[in-house]
Amino acid sequence: MRQRTRISVAVAGVALLAALTGCGGGQEGQARPADGTTSATSAPGTSTPSGERLAPPVGDPRDASGVAPCDLLKPDAATRLGFTPPGQPLSDPSFKPCRWRGPNGAGVSVFADTGRQGLSEVYKQKSRFRDFRPVTLAGGHPAVFANDVESDVECAVYAGVADTQAVVVSNLRPTSDRANPCEKARLVAEAVIAGLPAGK
Repeated sequence: MRQRTRISVAVAGVALLAALTGCGGGQEGQARPADGTTSATSAPGTSTPSGERLAPPVGDPRDASGVAPCDLLKPDAATRLGFTPPGQPLSDPSFKPCRWRGPNGAGVSVFADTGRQGLSEVYKQKSRFRDFRPVTLAGGHPAVFANDVESDVECAVYAGVADTQAVVVSNLRPTSDRANPCEKARLVAEAVIAGLPAGK
């Protein structure tokens, strides 16, 4: 029963990200955090009309547009972070996430939003999240933990890859681990960005 509940939480979490980011209409990506994760360095997003950047700019842009979903997290990085490669594509017609499994019910799902306004897409919907926490990842990449699911079990982070691209990571912690799932989500996002080619 417990395992079934965890699977339901994981599926609901990824589906929520897709719905909130508008993936059903060719849009993607979003996330939110739980208590006490990374150091939150609030970078002010500007209040601008729709279509303009709301999130902090990306100083070291990468390009995820030509990367297959299950190639976003490299096998060595997945293993180092406690997941078993290769990743398995999830069958959702509206967006294309890939999931890596770990021990004791752990799992992480990753997908890229490369056709819209990057991290600004989640800033547009800030009011929809009970917990919205801007953070800065390794390398200076802006990101946001943005969740409206059981954040003590699952946590998602939306990371700026370029000003018009973002990567979304949703992490489900193992049953044997009481650690905050947002920390692992952050580490996965950093590993994904580090493995991407340079952008323009």
